Amino acid sequence: MQVAWKSEVVLEWDLVGELAEDEYYRIDLERPVSTAGTTAYGDYAYSKEPKYVLGGAFLDPFHPPEPQGDSAVYWWVRVVRKTGEDAIGKPLGVDLSPTSEKRILIVEAKPADA
Repeated sequence: MQVAWKSEVVLEWDLVGELAEDEYYRIDLERPVSTAGTTAYGDYAYSKEPKYVLGGAFLDPFHPPEPQGDSAVYWWVRVVRKTGEDAIGKPLGVDLSPTSEKRILIVEAKPADA
């Protein structure tokens, strides 16, 4: 799936059943190093629903600079139990399920004037 700069994309996966109050889907995204001069980047989010809308400030760092061209971003999901938050308020948890298969997004490069 191709993802343009400043666009949104909906990630969806199979429902695993009813989640307990402290259980969430954890969606991980990773842009690995693909060529010299590129840097890896990763982040994650939690969702109670079997889908997540990517866009805006969360997705922007996954777009590499224009000279590097488009890049592959891998994403996968697992069920976790939320155990707290880190110093900046990001949720923390422990795994309750294995990770799903990795899926791929192709993100377009960030325009030079962005």
